[in-house]
This record gives sequence, structure tokens and C-alpha cells, in this order.
Amino acid sequence: PMVFALWEGVIKFHKGFVAGRSKCIIYVKTGEQALTLQESLKELGRAPAEFYHGRAATRDRRPLTDNERSAMLNRWVSEPDCPILIATSALGAGFHYDHVLCVINVGLPEGVIEQVQMSSRAGRDGVLAFSFVIPLFEDAGSGKKGENVRILKDVAFSPDRRPPCARKVFGDFLDGTGCGVTCNSTPHNALCGTCGNLINIPRRALSY
Repeated sequence: PMVFALWEGVIKFHKGFVAGRSKCIIYVKTGEQALTLQESLKELGRAPAEFYHGRAATRDRRPLTDNERSAMLNRWVSEPDCPILIATSALGAGFHYDHVLCVINVGLPEGVIEQVQMSSRAGRDGVLAFSFVIPLFEDAGSGKKGENVRILKDVAFSPDRRPPCARKVFGDFLDGTGCGVTCNSTPHNALCGTCGNLINIPRRALSY
């Protein structure tokens, strides 16, 4: 699956990757998506990944208690052979682990603010980190409205072959129109998927 290919690409090419320390968070929206990813890891012979979710029960899982979530995070951080954690948006602002090297969203988040909160789990040690969003076909027809959601859709489903610079679009939304800057505005910026010339694919992964 693309989601694991992205992480394995980071492992292979990123000089900042440290085995046993660098971690990856894969955000999903449903328990079904989490189960599919867990089964795929098993089929591929990869290390298992636990599923961190909130107090609301998913269709096939009971809610996790606060103690269970805390223990799960401790296992993930301390276990060198299990780099991946699958999570819902319940794992967001307030959680800090310095060595998250990659965040991947399966499906569009609820909007720009949620996306920024999720992606900012990565790179807290100052090392270049990656955040990818894998838009799903059903996201294009989502009935959710509002500027917060429209911005993400415009980037994910741009009619142009190359979507707009994500840094510019997000900056304009968060700081005010005209305040956002492109990745190329200064030589020290990390590049988004557009500015970094990442390969376009049908379900393209947007890099921030």
C-alpha cells in the first residue's frame, strides 16, 4: 500500500532516520481503516502497529481508557522494533515525542487546522520531517462545508496538473490572505509536494 511505501521511502532516503528512535504516525478516520492497515502490515511481514483512538467506540472496538492510551504511547515510544502508530485525531495537540519523522493522513482531515495539528506532531527535534496526505476518492464528494474544509479540497483535488503551493495556501488561511509565502520564498524552507516536484499519481500524496 502507498501508505507504507511513503514511510519506507523516508527510511531509505532520509539521512535523519535513526533506527529504533524515528517514528511514524498514520492517521485514519475509522476503525475499519485501522484494521485494514494492521492486516496489511501482518501480510507484509512488518512489525505490528497498535491503534490509538478516543473514548468513542468504533464499530468493532470498545473505547480505550485514559490508562490504556497512555500505556500504548509508552510502548510505542520505547519499543525500537515498532515504529508505526495508527491513530485517529484523538492523538493531536498535547502529545509530544521529539523523534516523529513522518505523519501520514489516510483521507483528508476535517480541515486545515486539524491538518496542521496532526502534521506538527513531526519534526519537533528540529530534524527535517515529512507530512503526507493521501486523498481518497470519496473525499472529493464529501458534503462537509466551510472555508476550513474547502482549502484542503482545493489543494487535494486541484484541476491543474500541479496543485498550488501548500505552504502559501495554508499561510493565507491561517494568517490572512496575502500573508502566506511560498516554499521558495527563503532558501531554508522545506518544500511541499508541489514545490518539491514530487511525482503526481492518481491518488497523489500531498506533502507538507
